Amino acid sequence: MPTPNILLIDADQSFALQMSERCQALGWTLQVCTDGRQAVETALNTNPDGVVLNVEIPYVSGYSICNKIRRNDKLKNVPLALLSRSADERTFAQHKKLRTRADEYFSGEYDASAILSKLRTHFTSQPPVRRMESTQPVTPSTKVSETSSSPSVTDSFTETPATKSSSGVEKKGSTILIILVLAIVILLVFYIYVFVVR
Repeated sequence: MPTPNILLIDADQSFALQMSERCQALGWTLQVCTDGRQAVETALNTNPDGVVLNVEIPYVSGYSICNKIRRNDKLKNVPLALLSRSADERTFAQHKKLRTRADEYFSGEYDASAILSKLRTHFTSQPPVRRMESTQPVTPSTKVSETSSSPSVTDSFTETPATKSSSGVEKKGSTILIILVLAIVILLVFYIYVFVVR
């Protein structure tokens, strides 16, 4: 593939220098964005092959930026590494359950070499299409929502109060009709007996 172009979204100048030195050693190019408000626009303009995003970027949460990148048709397939000096494993574990999750996660003390090495494993000449609907892992809460949102066969045939009342009216109407028919038959029999037989 052509020379990889990496976008670093981070305000930490010392880490940016570390990333720059490592990218130069690999023959890669590095773009740096230090303002979270410009992160997505910068990504669209630079068309990166990989994104390294710090959660603690100023002005906008890195999680929010990650979400926007993953929902952008042009950027959603770009390999993305999420960094945080303060996030714990539980926080990242929750984020990994999202459909808009990152590809790699680094917390605590991390270095540029490890991050770029991980990103390299995601580089392909034709990246697979990220299917948003199939990337969310099934959790108990997900199963509950899916079950409740799709009506079952029994639900389709459950009588509502309106249905019950209308069926009751129909039953009453048929009963009255039967009584009327029986009354007419009795009258006819009585008429025949009185006026014809006698």
